[in-house]
This record gives sequence, C-alpha cells and structure tokens, in this order.
Amino acid sequence: MPSVEKIIDKMNKKNVEEYLNLPYHIKFQPCVDNGKSYYYASVEELKGCKSHGETIDEAAKNIKEAMALWIEGQLEENWEVPLPYLDEYNSNAL
Repeated sequence: MPSVEKIIDKMNKKNVEEYLNLPYHIKFQPCVDNGKSYYYASVEELKGCKSHGETIDEAAKNIKEAMALWIEGQLEENWEVPLPYLDEYNSNAL
C-alpha cells in the first residue's frame, strides 16, 4: 500500500497538470540590464510567479516550470490557486 505522502504527491501532480492546462495570462517583457538582453516573464493571476530567459522561448519554458512549482507549493500548503480571469464576457456563450 502506498504511503500517504506518495498519494498526496500523486494528487498534487495531477492537479498541477490540470492547472497548467488553464489559460493563464503570461506577460513577456524584453529587458536590458548592464548591457545584457533577456526576457522577463510573469503570470498575472499567480502573484510572485516569475522567471526569465535569454530568448523568449527560454523564458516561456522557464515560466512554465515556475508555474508548476508555484502551484505545487500552493497545493501542498492547502492554499488557493487562483483561476485565470476571463478576457471577455459573452452572455450568449452561457
């Protein structure tokens, strides 16, 4: 029989993957610091979830990893994980 820790870990991973499939709003910002260019990435709904990369592709990869760790931490502490906000409201879609 698996340990409680393994069961919780498996549940968290499933939930992390489900959250990562939601349409979160990621902002990319080109930056220059001391003559070195890079891209800064942050997730609007996940306060403090940020990363960077030398290229926008690297920043995108890194922010996905940061999101997974951020969400996993929230779930482990039984804290709320904010859902993505809606860009538009269409009453006909309901």
